[in-house]
Amino acid sequence: MDGPRGEALAAKTDMEILEVADLGDGDLVTVGGIVASVSRRYTKKGDPYAQIRLEDLAGGVTVVVFPGQYEQFQPMLEPDALLLVKGRVDLRGRELQL
Repeated sequence: MDGPRGEALAAKTDMEILEVADLGDGDLVTVGGIVASVSRRYTKKGDPYAQIRLEDLAGGVTVVVFPGQYEQFQPMLEPDALLLVKGRVDLRGRELQL
């Protein structure tokens, strides 16, 4: 994420995505990156949500966009979009998630 947009995004983050793994479960963090992929899904109740893969120059992380936020942020959830994400670290599964 070189250039002015990448620098502006990095200035608003707490750390690079690769460093998120050093945090504890439930810690709040702000990271930024490019949306590599989007998977739109539905809960058992039929509510829409998404899982996105957010990547920066150092690494990537899966971000779950829960139904309560999905409707508001759905237009931004497109491949190659530049996003700033504030979320809680989830270490309970097989893979690190926000």
